[in-house]
Amino acid sequence: MESLASKPTVPQQPGRYQTIQVHFVGAPHVGLRALVHHICMQEYVDDVPYDPTGDDSGRKMVTAQQDPVMLNCDLIKSNDSYTPTLVERLAARSDALICVYSVADRSSFDYVQALCRDIRMPPPPEGPVIFVAASKADLPDWEVSLDGGRELSSSIGTEFLITSAKTGSGCGDADVAALVYHIYTNKARAEEERNARATDQAGDERARSVTDKSKVHLMVSRVVERLKRLRDRQDPNQQNSASYTTPPPARS
Repeated sequence: MESLASKPTVPQQPGRYQTIQVHFVGAPHVGLRALVHHICMQEYVDDVPYDPTGDDSGRKMVTAQQDPVMLNCDLIKSNDSYTPTLVERLAARSDALICVYSVADRSSFDYVQALCRDIRMPPPPEGPVIFVAASKADLPDWEVSLDGGRELSSSIGTEFLITSAKTGSGCGDADVAALVYHIYTNKARAEEERNARATDQAGDERARSVTDKSKVHLMVSRVVERLKRLRDRQDPNQQNSASYTTPPPARS
């Protein structure tokens, strides 16, 4: 990972580990299974067996902010039936979505570019933290430069990862810990910002409520005053006539 977020405190439950759900998506043959296998098992398998009945997932315990975190990695298999809408539905349940392309396959980069353009995900904390990842960085012949990957990730406001399941670059223990930390801090920061906005909104609503009540009170006072003036104009001698009493007749 080329940069890390910093500072926000991530809420933890004492005695329990947190869980982070990450989905990986990419065109066929970009090495998703090999990448997830290396992240979770810290070993490279040249040809990870494909099991059509399996879930293509992996798990790894990571330490983040001195707390245990269970990292769950799942693949979103890419084929004609996996539209951006379906990817959105699957990724909506994730803490992070990692869009992977191969540096040796321009079409896989075009796939990720189109996917990032077409998917509509809410920002964290409601939506996942999104990454663009270049895979197979160990290969000698590249069709996509790192500048192209960086430009894509920058255009959509995401982090850029450079990985190789074969050499372990970008998917070692330290890289995975940095990835988890980045996801945690982004989600925590977004949660803090959302709570701050909610607090500000509640304060604004209370201020508006007080202002509205003051306006109503002022309007009522003005109406009462107008009624008094109207009554006085209609019968200016009302007070004097009310206080006047006819003297009793003289006794004979």
